[in-house]
Amino acid sequence: MTDEQIATLAQLVADRLRVEPYLSKRALADHLGCSVRSIELAVNAGMPAYTVFGRPKFKLSEVEPWLVAHRHLSVAHSPGHASGAASAATDPPPDTRS
Repeated sequence: MTDEQIATLAQLVADRLRVEPYLSKRALADHLGCSVRSIELAVNAGMPAYTVFGRPKFKLSEVEPWLVAHRHLSVAHSPGHASGAASAATDPPPDTRS
């Protein structure tokens, strides 16, 4: 094998070993800077969630695109935000239960 092939193989193995953790409602709320209730309302509105041993769990890589698509997460373009930092919307999603 060439050095380039070894490097490519090593990168593929490293990528496979990286596993995204499942986050609890509290961990997701802490990460986003919002309340657990906001997370619950977002789940009711269709935010991606998994159930692990009867508890809701979340993958950040799935939640963030959903939040952006539903306008609960946006990129700030104001001069006070370096490099366009993302920020979570302060209003929780509407309660869609009937």
